[in-house]
Amino acid sequence: MTPFELALQVVAGVEPGPTLAPLQQDLPKPDLEPGWLDKRVVFQDRIWINRELRVIPLAEMTPLHRSHVIRFLRDLESDWQLVAATWLCHQTALGLHSAAATREQARALGLLTPGWTTRTPPVRRLLDLIAGQLTP
Repeated sequence: MTPFELALQVVAGVEPGPTLAPLQQDLPKPDLEPGWLDKRVVFQDRIWINRELRVIPLAEMTPLHRSHVIRFLRDLESDWQLVAATWLCHQTALGLHSAAATREQARALGLLTPGWTTRTPPVRRLLDLIAGQLTP
């Protein structure tokens, strides 16, 4: 797993694992309430889940909707990083994470520079779809 993939797992609030494949399944979470974002959506490049929990294939979105999703994710970058860092501190303080695991995950979080969401699978796909519409 790359440091970026580890950072994505920490930001999404999932227990880090060796592969992203299980995180791409079962979207949205069965117990998710409308209005909440299933952050695991950043692990795949096929769908978006709106606030009403409606699953929307990325390829079927309008160009405007694609742009709004990209901006939405970009606007959440720093909040997600702050929540993830706070969660790491909390888990370590409670003894639920080893200091070594916390160090590794915090180091990975530190690699997320502004614009990091543009490196996620859904945003890369949305940008490709937008670029394809601009090309004659």
